Amino acid sequence: MGEDQKLLGKRPDPDTIEHVSRVQDHLTGIKRVVDSRAVTFQHQSAIEVIQEEGISTYLDGCMIVASSGIFVARVGSHGAGPLEFNYPCKLRFNESDELLMIADAMNNRIQSFKLDERGQLELFKSYQQGLDRPNGFCVCSIGSSRFLLVSQYGKKLQCFSYNNDHSIQIRSTLDFSDACDCVCFNDEYNVAYVGDFGRKGVSIVEVSPTGCLEWKTVFGDELLDRPYGIGYDKNRKRLVVCDYVKGVLLLFGVVDKLTVKHLSTVGSGLGVRSLHYPADVYLEASQGIIYVPDFKSRVQMWKWNEDNMGFQFLGFFCSNIVLEDPCSFCLAPHNLALIVEKAHNRIL
Repeated sequence: MGEDQKLLGKRPDPDTIEHVSRVQDHLTGIKRVVDSRAVTFQHQSAIEVIQEEGISTYLDGCMIVASSGIFVARVGSHGAGPLEFNYPCKLRFNESDELLMIADAMNNRIQSFKLDERGQLELFKSYQQGLDRPNGFCVCSIGSSRFLLVSQYGKKLQCFSYNNDHSIQIRSTLDFSDACDCVCFNDEYNVAYVGDFGRKGVSIVEVSPTGCLEWKTVFGDELLDRPYGIGYDKNRKRLVVCDYVKGVLLLFGVVDKLTVKHLSTVGSGLGVRSLHYPADVYLEASQGIIYVPDFKSRVQMWKWNEDNMGFQFLGFFCSNIVLEDPCSFCLAPHNLALIVEKAHNRIL
């Protein structure tokens, strides 16, 4: 296996994650919602996802879309062509363009798709301009200009102009000493929050109206090691970060452009209300629900309590199925949800 694949595919040894315990947990139904208060969660996109069997090749890139517990479609296979994937690791739905976008890391590209109510995908664009193992991205606007920010295992953050015809052109590149794994944008201050492996924290990067990137500062470096997921709630001015290595979920309050205050932490562990190698953070803004896929084959649901600035555990998403190392999650229109499984390099 090449060095790139070692970097991307590195996961804890089964012995260190108590593999036997994990299997037993599945058999005893540990993934059921055990907090009775969790069943009160109601949202049009709170659906179940059905796992289809028989897709186990390590570097296959398969996409499964399901709605209301009914299998809808599986699209894609391992490869580098249209509707093919090689280590898909992050996905998000771009609401402004109604496109599903997927970071296809080992193919050095980001693919975007049209998604219909039947769960069918149609390739719309594939972006490959100078990308080096992209693993996180976001579309942002500054004035009348739109940009695509892409974090990459290739030790850089890049800013592309994102034009009305959905073409992109490189605007600037900011080099890092190590991989950067995730990115989100604060449009009040025009700054990006970037998971920075080299600094072991979250870097704040200013984005100019012309798309120039300038590193400003880092926060959380005393608390983090490998930040894999970042979500920002602009209405509540709250920033949520998960760390894959330390196994924690942290809540920060955004004070101003360069000041971020730590408020609360959920610790690591194998049981309920704890995290085990969390790999992504997805915020459902209207209700402030936090979705966190972790290595213990589950997607957890959390919400913070504004009274004590602590996290409230809500339960597990799609607790009726067995996931294998889920690493990214997002909600989409048509009552759909999508989950990337890193172990099989597929998307449910």
